[in-house]
Amino acid sequence: MQFNNWNVTINGKGSHDVVVSEDTLLILQNYQHVEIALKIVNDTIQVKSLGYGEDVCINPVTKEITINVTNLLEDDD
Repeated sequence: MQFNNWNVTINGKGSHDVVVSEDTLLILQNYQHVEIALKIVNDTIQVKSLGYGEDVCINPVTKEITINVTNLLEDDD
């Protein structure tokens, strides 16, 4: 997906919802609470919220963001 001219890849399983505006990207776990919040301010990506077990990798050279979402409450198959 694209977010403010950045290519975003979201890895993980379980239910999540993505909400995007011009300068903010939110990932909600189980459609309830914000697990990851990214905001662009003056061409800088700021991590505003990062849940337990989640990680975000930002590559400014290639303008790629990789988000790994781990839902600790989700049962494994």
